[in-house]
Amino acid sequence: MTAWAIIAAGSTAQAKRYAANRGLGPCLFFSKRDLVADPRGFRRQLQAGGVEVLAVHSGSWKRQRSPQVFQAALALAPVRRRLIVDDESGTEHEVDGRQLWLELSRAPGGLARGLGIAAREVAAFQRTRRTPHRVDRPARERDFRTVLAIWNGLEGNDVGGAATHIAGILGGFRNLGLPVGLVTTEPPPAQLTPLIDELEMVSSPPPGARLTHDLQELATNRLVEEAAMRLARRLRRPLIYQRNRQFLWAGARVAEQASAPLVLEWNNSEVWTRVTYESQRLMTKMLDPLAEAIERYMLQASDLTAAVSAQAAEMALARGADPARVAVVPNGVNVEQIGALAAETNGSRAGLNPIVGWAGAFCQWHGTEVLVRSLALLPPDVRLLLIGDGERRSECERIARELGVSDRVELPGALAHDETMRRLAQCDVLASPHVEIPHQRFFGSPTKLFEYMALGRPIVASRIEQLGELLEDGVTARLVPPGEERELARAIYWILSSRDRGAGLASAARRQATHHTWDQRAGSILAQLRAKPAAQRAPTARGRQLALARR
Repeated sequence: MTAWAIIAAGSTAQAKRYAANRGLGPCLFFSKRDLVADPRGFRRQLQAGGVEVLAVHSGSWKRQRSPQVFQAALALAPVRRRLIVDDESGTEHEVDGRQLWLELSRAPGGLARGLGIAAREVAAFQRTRRTPHRVDRPARERDFRTVLAIWNGLEGNDVGGAATHIAGILGGFRNLGLPVGLVTTEPPPAQLTPLIDELEMVSSPPPGARLTHDLQELATNRLVEEAAMRLARRLRRPLIYQRNRQFLWAGARVAEQASAPLVLEWNNSEVWTRVTYESQRLMTKMLDPLAEAIERYMLQASDLTAAVSAQAAEMALARGADPARVAVVPNGVNVEQIGALAAETNGSRAGLNPIVGWAGAFCQWHGTEVLVRSLALLPPDVRLLLIGDGERRSECERIARELGVSDRVELPGALAHDETMRRLAQCDVLASPHVEIPHQRFFGSPTKLFEYMALGRPIVASRIEQLGELLEDGVTARLVPPGEERELARAIYWILSSRDRGAGLASAARRQATHHTWDQRAGSILAQLRAKPAAQRAPTARGRQLALARR
């Protein structure tokens, strides 16, 4: 059998799914980090494994970040065949070494052009923020009839909280009678497509502008603005809705030019995330001040900042938002849709091994490592289902191996939203084991928690900020201290061994979910947007404190 190796340019789970569908059997998998951290070790593993075919798997090659890194890996690999697999076009494109070296020889010129594009965008931002707005907020049209949403996609991953949030809130606007237009850099996920009345796909920056994440984001901003203005001309009296994102300030420009109100979806400060987790690299540090300036500008240009939690609102105020134009709008759920998906599954699991379910991104504060450790403290017949992908997945796999529970953990990767709900509906307990964030109050509003409630399955969750406010221990869930696997295991076992196996908790949580629908969240945004006054000056520190005290 021919030996293969696959470089996952995007999601590792999707690359493994490609290998399985292709019938490749056992093969080596590498990430971008593997290539950059130890290129010699990468070559040695290929040689030791007798690899003949090396493939780069990409969700979208024409939008792939850092394509030069993967081209160099292919060119230097000691293999017989080299492929670029593109999920978006459904193609396997074979390349030879000479072609790759020719393209790489053009990389310096492409990088220079990419830097030029980014520099022009930086200069345009500096000019804009020094120029007063031509349209005062009171003069912006408040009798909006449509929604123009700006969303920079998911880079090949069409599941997760971000996709659920945008689909939910736009579906809520649409149910309230506002047609929806979407500007996006990625093909819309399946759960979002039926909700879009008008679509503008943003063209991709040239390869030289995609060498790094920051360059790509800066180069994309102008393309997003141009696409949004094309869409604004087709829509009637739009409301501009944009998710907060690094280096994305197109929404403010479009709102000004279209005399439209701007709502900024605020999940957290992207600058905080950047400084906390990304600023080890020199180029990242160099652009930190620009990222901070753009985020502050967006907060001050927005008519309403819709923060997903009180703690997220605190972050917005600390970054310069006007307290009078910040509202707490938690995530929500489509109760009917989730209930219908749950009803499709066989609710009876009598005689089967109990399953604890979880879905999300494997990241620092989602607590999946704690959940895996708790499994080792539960009876050996208990299984764990972890749906999703992310940088901490390999750490969870390592912990499971060390504790001897690997055979009790299923990791299917990132699944489509509907399939995720069906799988979770078959579980006996659903877990949300979030942990504390170092030096920062937990600011999340997990979409999965609202979906757990709507699924009507018993829940075990961390007693932390909004989770502890939303759920009541012993009534709608079992709540445990964050980060303590023994308490987590004890609560799971309590449900599994109780007479009704948590059915009473599940029913109460599902009734509570009806008070947290996306239609209600969208209605809250519209009502608060119409009520919020325009800010005349930057808020003082005292003003921010008073606003938080009132909440």
